[in-house]
Amino acid sequence: LLTLALGTIYLVYTGNPELYGNIERSLARIPIFILGCYWGRIVKSGKPMSEGWIIYALLIPWLGGILQYIGRNGGIPWKVTSRLWYGLLAIAICILFSLLFSVVRLTRIRKFLNLSGALSLELYLTYVGLQRLMKLWFPDYKSWGMLKNCIMYFVLVVVLAFILSVLYHYIGERLKEQMHSLKGKKQKR
Repeated sequence: LLTLALGTIYLVYTGNPELYGNIERSLARIPIFILGCYWGRIVKSGKPMSEGWIIYALLIPWLGGILQYIGRNGGIPWKVTSRLWYGLLAIAICILFSLLFSVVRLTRIRKFLNLSGALSLELYLTYVGLQRLMKLWFPDYKSWGMLKNCIMYFVLVVVLAFILSVLYHYIGERLKEQMHSLKGKKQKR
């Protein structure tokens, strides 16, 4: 899945660089989203994950680094090879968190993770949108590179994205309920 996404990213980059800037993040993150959902379901079901996944999680970023090095030396642009490394790193992080949460049984953490899982698509879309809006609203902000400001910016965007995601999810659920009730009324006629 990741290979297909990365191949598509490379083809788009070489065929239409302007389009690349608008879709490359989404293309690289779709497989990670799907794999995160897969491992999240395993954890939620209570099935144990084997310790072998730890080896995969530790080897995957190294593999990404090696492939990135080979790609760069083979003339593949940094924008494409960096997506490979970051994509594989994100998969490794998904595995490690899945292993951690398959062992940790704290109720509050589980409730928060269940809510976050239910909101994952809304969180992703809202986060990406807010991130772009912040850069549009403050294009001349000179301190984006300072660690303290980056952390404050990240926390602000994540908190806002979470609040908006809860709101979007609530509205979506109400709309879905209304559509089902309208559908039920039509069938009764």
